[in-house]
Amino acid sequence: MGKLLNSTRISKFLFVGAIWTAIPIGAFYLFIDIYTMPTLLASAIITIGSFFGKYWYYQIIRFLKQKTFKEYAAVQIILGFVQIGMMLILVDMLHLSGIVSAILMSGILVILRYLAFFSVKAVE
Repeated sequence: MGKLLNSTRISKFLFVGAIWTAIPIGAFYLFIDIYTMPTLLASAIITIGSFFGKYWYYQIIRFLKQKTFKEYAAVQIILGFVQIGMMLILVDMLHLSGIVSAILMSGILVILRYLAFFSVKAVE
């Protein structure tokens, strides 16, 4: 439990999380609410962009161990499908705005992502 709650590790994760939560929320607002882009297309674009952006940031701040791209990719791909599915449900079925949906979804995904990285032993 001590390794899971390591303050340095959590602060590194939250630093990247804050940046890569704000960027997709803004992008969801812009793409879905302003440009009325279809939710599936907007979600796919944002999820793919976030995949590469987060990995780059995680490597810079040494959150992930070296040579853990496979573990990172597995976690991100699974959670990417969760993100896209949640956005479809929240926007297209429940008729919430893109920004509200992105905020709700982001909080859940931050917790799931941290636990998943820890469980696959991808973190320093």
